[in-house]
Amino acid sequence: MRRVLLVVALCVLAPVVRGEDAPKLTARSELRRRYLWIGADGTVASVASGDQVSVRVTRGEARALEETVACGASGSLHVELRTKARLLPDLYGLEVLRNQDVLAQVTFRVGAVEEVAPARESLAGWLKGARSALRDMSALLERRAAFHRARLLDEARASGGPPGRLLVEAQGAAWQQALDRFELRYRTARMDFAVYEKEILLSPFPEAGKALSEVFGALLARRAVLEASFKEALAGRDEKPGVATAVLEGASASAKALGLEADDGDAWGAGPLAVPESGHVENGRFTSALGVTLNVPAGFSEVERRLKSEDNPEDRVLLSHAKGARIALHVRELPDSIPGDPPHLGHAVEALAWEEWGNSSFKRERGKGEGESYTVTGTVVLGGAPGRLLLVDRVPEEQRFVLLPSRLFELRITCPQDAWAELGPELEKVAARFAAGEGK
Repeated sequence: MRRVLLVVALCVLAPVVRGEDAPKLTARSELRRRYLWIGADGTVASVASGDQVSVRVTRGEARALEETVACGASGSLHVELRTKARLLPDLYGLEVLRNQDVLAQVTFRVGAVEEVAPARESLAGWLKGARSALRDMSALLERRAAFHRARLLDEARASGGPPGRLLVEAQGAAWQQALDRFELRYRTARMDFAVYEKEILLSPFPEAGKALSEVFGALLARRAVLEASFKEALAGRDEKPGVATAVLEGASASAKALGLEADDGDAWGAGPLAVPESGHVENGRFTSALGVTLNVPAGFSEVERRLKSEDNPEDRVLLSHAKGARIALHVRELPDSIPGDPPHLGHAVEALAWEEWGNSSFKRERGKGEGESYTVTGTVVLGGAPGRLLLVDRVPEEQRFVLLPSRLFELRITCPQDAWAELGPELEKVAARFAAGEGK
């Protein structure tokens, strides 16, 4: 959004007033239909008629709306400032200066006293949301870079030479998808933050705004480092990218400025999902290195995901059936944790289901919470044909008694409608056992 700033400053002649009769400088503000108006009237000592002075609005050490004006007789002053930007409800200062020396100061209020706290809380919430978006983008870059590099370097170490062509093509495509996803998120977040930078004058959180603004640049620099490291991995060379120091410093500074007590530095990094899954199907069960187990029905086989362009660290295993049914174990990291009890968990799972499957013509049939799990069933379109969807989200065993779990295991089952009569009963058993935590 483009902001237009209009500033008008005028000085008028006034009768000469001396001594104790000299009026004091006063200021006030008024929110008009399309802009904020700030006016000041009075006299300034030691200023002659026609002298140039500067006026500006202040909040703490921050300054805005500075303008140069000429004073009238005996330092008489009349100032009007107009801006389409926002000053949050609060007390502000108006200064009159000459050669950087403050000649006069006065305070004025924008909005009502009772509006101050809600306005600050609302802006703080928005800034925390902007910080969360930056954190998620950082985690996306770090996790995907580490994961795809590991895929390539594991094969290079095993073979003693560069990775094979099929793996290079698949992992290159998967990494590019991650970069495209990052780019889309980054553009959106940067545009939103640019509105804040242009629209909010004299923010009550200047340190937070500065730190978050710097993180945007740090993320772009970090992306370049990770891209170079990945390019080396394509040739089987392990060029470690090092620590994202600038990003983490911005994360720490913004957390402090926003009063966030928890140290969430780990959430900005690759995390455990960056390590490729080492578990495999054995004796009708798949056990993930992350500690979750699921039953594998007859007729389903494990898909070699590392040779596919859709390979990603969140999907720990993919099982397929000759008739088109699929079972996937997906892991959700939740830096902004949700309560793990079924009502709250269900609300989150339902929202995520619509977000991820809405473009597949998802039609919800029912949702059910049980213990530390929640199940959603519905219909979707799979490859242009009608199909069934069954989602089960479960809180990890080690977080069962944690008020705000930071991870969810999600079982995703899709099946063509014409194969559901045959495969559906067994797939529903798999979902029920997973929901109950069998094998954990």
